[in-house]
Amino acid sequence: MNKQSIGVILPEVERWSNHYGGALARYMFEVITHAPKHQFDISVYCKSCNTKYAYDYAVTEPGLGDFTLWLDRTFTKIRTGFAGWFYILSFYRKVKKHDLIHVFNRPFYALILRRLGYKGKIIIHLQNDFNLSSTEYAKAFIKSADLVISCSQKIADRLFEKDPDNVHKSHVIYNGANADKFTFATFENRKKQILYVGRIDPIKGIHNLIDAYAGILNRFPDWKLVLAGSAGFGEKNKLNAYEKEIQDKIAQVNSNGGTIEHVGYVDHSKLPQLFQESQLFCLPSVVHEAFGMVIVEAVFCGTAVVCSNLGGIPEAVGDHGILCNPNSEDLKNGLLTYLNHPEKMKEDSQAGLKRATEMFTWKTIALHQFETYEKLLSAK
Repeated sequence: MNKQSIGVILPEVERWSNHYGGALARYMFEVITHAPKHQFDISVYCKSCNTKYAYDYAVTEPGLGDFTLWLDRTFTKIRTGFAGWFYILSFYRKVKKHDLIHVFNRPFYALILRRLGYKGKIIIHLQNDFNLSSTEYAKAFIKSADLVISCSQKIADRLFEKDPDNVHKSHVIYNGANADKFTFATFENRKKQILYVGRIDPIKGIHNLIDAYAGILNRFPDWKLVLAGSAGFGEKNKLNAYEKEIQDKIAQVNSNGGTIEHVGYVDHSKLPQLFQESQLFCLPSVVHEAFGMVIVEAVFCGTAVVCSNLGGIPEAVGDHGILCNPNSEDLKNGLLTYLNHPEKMKEDSQAGLKRATEMFTWKTIALHQFETYEKLLSAK
């Protein structure tokens, strides 16, 4: 029996790395690593970091390499998708031979592939909210695909508001977490610590979290807030305007008796320890997050979660965490709910772990992904 081949195309700015890469590379690497027995040849198209941090699975790099990244940074301000043409063309002779192409988070790649004459099956896999895209663009890329996977039902619903006639193309596969690395730790010996992990970006709502933390200090002065992340992947020295704003807010709160520590970028392999030593994790996003993989990582470690109620976040949290409107006052009240009721915090952490074990292990996610491949390739 001949194996069917699948080509996975990650964005031109992504890196096949556990250090310099993002959630898209991690998703695909974990799915391949935890895949059930299958009859597919999987080829991944992505730029590698070519260091010790590269994932242990060979990838095909774009022929134009760094030139494509320069085009992306320079010309997408003039015409969206310009660099995408160069990126796809750089390996199209190989890509066109696949029975199925799985495109991550760049729907216009599917449009390019169809323009170039590709006749095979295409999956578009969305890990962001595309509700703000024009209806014309949404309908065009949905038409080009055989299936559109979203990482939460909320994100899928928001997209298909623009093209309800094709909702049959919609499918949801959640993101997961590595339960072998993000392991449960009891509350004994945990620090009185609230943790944020993610980019330092206005859409993440860190300014609201700092204000919420300042609001609990009069009742819980011995609690600490730890911010882990930077404006981009990996370490860097130069701060952008928002990072400087956050540093100023930290200094102000600390001068009034608070304890906020910004530890900067933390390698993914070191995150479990941060979760395991913190009693609370907070994701205060002010936009429709597609899902929130970091929430599931926290839950696997047994860390209670307080999050904003936008996008796919409630699907990651379930019924065993606290959801808030994305403003400082509601976040403060959400934090106080747990601080005033520590037993509820412990109970929710244990119940959340049970749910996560049933729904969000990479083995479960990989099974769903490969079942989707099989179903699509067997369809006429």
